[in-house]
Amino acid sequence: ERRYGVPIVSAMQTDVPGYTWGLATALVHHGVHYLSLGPNYGHRIGHTRAWGDRPFYWVTPDGKDRVLFWMTSGHYSWPLRSSMERGFDEGLVAQHLSSLEQKGYPYDLVMIRYGLGGDNGPPNPSLPDFVNAWNGKFAYPRFVISSNSRVLKESEKRHGEDLPVVSGDF
Repeated sequence: ERRYGVPIVSAMQTDVPGYTWGLATALVHHGVHYLSLGPNYGHRIGHTRAWGDRPFYWVTPDGKDRVLFWMTSGHYSWPLRSSMERGFDEGLVAQHLSSLEQKGYPYDLVMIRYGLGGDNGPPNPSLPDFVNAWNGKFAYPRFVISSNSRVLKESEKRHGEDLPVVSGDF
């Protein structure tokens, strides 16, 4: 943060399905007010998926502060890779939108985490071309390449007053 002059206001955790309540305090103490989670898709995750795409404010144990918490509903990395290799996979996007609709998803944006090749994959240089081609072909949904901080800030701006406040271990 000091070296590049870029404020670090968000954190992103991948693969881990649970967190102790003290994490909220530690994040706020260091100026981090946004947290994005993408748990693994396998076993040993309990009921974590029930919180997928249900953003909320995670209040600190002392009740004085909170962190905007968003966990993706699917895997920690949405499978756009196969879409880019095969071309447009309209069915995959339609399936995701249908799933959100069935859950009564009330928001006008959704975070989709993307990574190339699973764990520890590099950035995909074809992602901007894919997004431009998709947005050129379809009016909805519109894909936007974004940072973790940007999408969470935008979500808070649009829907912060409507988000639930939750306390306790996750």
